[in-house]
Amino acid sequence: QLTVEQNIVKNALAFQTNDTFPFLDEIAETKSVIILGEETHQDISTSETKVNMINYLKKKGYHSVALEMVPFLTSYVFSNPEYKDITKNWNVKFIFPPLWFWQESCKPLFDMIINQDIRLWGMDIHLGVYDIESAKAILAKYADKEDIDLDWWTLTNLYLRKFVYIGNPNNKATSVSEQFKLMRMIDKLADYVQYLIYKQGSTDDLKAIMQWIQILNTAFSFVDRETPTQENETALINTLMYRNRDKQMAENILWITENFPDQKFTVWCANFHAMKDISQTHNPIDSLRYFTFQSMGEGIYNKLGNKLYSLAITSLNNEEVDRYNGEKGHLEQEIEKAIHGKPFAYINFEPLRFESGYRDKSFNCTIHTEKGKWLYIFDGLYYIRDQSNGTVIRDQSNNIIEIRK
Repeated sequence: QLTVEQNIVKNALAFQTNDTFPFLDEIAETKSVIILGEETHQDISTSETKVNMINYLKKKGYHSVALEMVPFLTSYVFSNPEYKDITKNWNVKFIFPPLWFWQESCKPLFDMIINQDIRLWGMDIHLGVYDIESAKAILAKYADKEDIDLDWWTLTNLYLRKFVYIGNPNNKATSVSEQFKLMRMIDKLADYVQYLIYKQGSTDDLKAIMQWIQILNTAFSFVDRETPTQENETALINTLMYRNRDKQMAENILWITENFPDQKFTVWCANFHAMKDISQTHNPIDSLRYFTFQSMGEGIYNKLGNKLYSLAITSLNNEEVDRYNGEKGHLEQEIEKAIHGKPFAYINFEPLRFESGYRDKSFNCTIHTEKGKWLYIFDGLYYIRDQSNGTVIRDQSNNIIEIRK
């Protein structure tokens, strides 16, 4: 007699505050990577909740956090005590810019990262202000044995203009010849590092540079260099660009697990990237889009299997999601009824996935889009009744500088 959504919410655990996570205890014991998704990037309540989860999991042995939009090589060097004399004067808002916007809600996590109580990983293809300086700092250790003849000033200038200052009205776009010169310099740097590995032996530092160069090459394909004339060409290019991005993010996470196998860590990203099988949902505009796409979560799950736990975060009241979907999610509405108005809840999808009455069921939920076989797409769901996008503070160039409560 009940809908799928009504049956699922009978398994909900309700909470009065967003700092109580007993369900994470068993997950922390059996998993090595826990993805914490989010419905939108502007929500204050979600940021506070995820910071609380990261702090809780830290006490369970999760001493690292990988963040969306954070540059890989910059974070690698920043979190390494060996380079503290170099990084101590770096401006932290250029190291983890997405968190910097939420200064009020994310301060506990800022403090943990800055004090190196928790290790920061950049898992995105976004490149950073301090990337070249990071590479130079690592390679300085080999200068007395093998040096590289490279114009670091020109490399930094072209790198920042091509990859970092995109969208800044004061940035001078790189010409085709400058882009060619930049990438040839990167090739030279890659050849030099490979030579060092051959002569001196492989190290985590040198492998990190090679991983960064791979990320850089992906970022080059992600930057749209032409404006297509046909609408379908635009859609195709955007799909392939974002597929490249998610594929690289998965490879970055797997690089951490392979090179630092003793580390357990959380991943902070959007629900979209956290999906373990994005083809089980659908794009409301392009019905074939998610058969072409592969999300970050898929790439990680295909390698780690049940060592990964992907937790989606959703809400009942979110103006941005309501505006996009036109209505509230059915599952979210049923959660509200089932838990009698409590503001937070958790549902574990894993024990339901293959049970009769749940298996192979598609149902309505606004985790990302409306309909999907969500029990296969995520391992669990955390519900926040009310989300607030806060007040966005912008500078004179309309860039976001802070989001306040």
